[in-house]
Amino acid sequence: MTRKRTRTAPGNRDKKAKETKQRGLSTQILFVQGGGKGVHDEWDNKLVASLEQALGPGHTIRYPRMPRESNPDAGAWTRAIARELGKLSEVARDIRLLGERRR
Repeated sequence: MTRKRTRTAPGNRDKKAKETKQRGLSTQILFVQGGGKGVHDEWDNKLVASLEQALGPGHTIRYPRMPRESNPDAGAWTRAIARELGKLSEVARDIRLLGERRR
C-alpha cells in the first residue's frame, strides 16, 4: 500500500504551529549526522540550521554529535541513537528521525 503525501498550506502550517506551541507540544526531530571527519561542525550543522529556519516554531531539533564521526562504528552509533531517542519528550505530539549519509 502506498501512502499519499499531503502538503499543508503555509497559512494552515502557521496556525497548527501556533496551536501546538500554545498546548506546549512540539514535533521533535532527531537529526543523525553523516559520518566523516568534520561532518558535524562543517556540513550537517548547515542542514540543521536550514531545517530550523524552514520548520519554524512547533519543531525541536536535537542534533547530537555521534561517536567517532571520522570512523563510524555501527554498534556505537546504534547505542548513541537509542540514548538520544530516550531523551525525546514523552509529551511530544510527533517524533521524527532524520539521517544524513555521506559517500
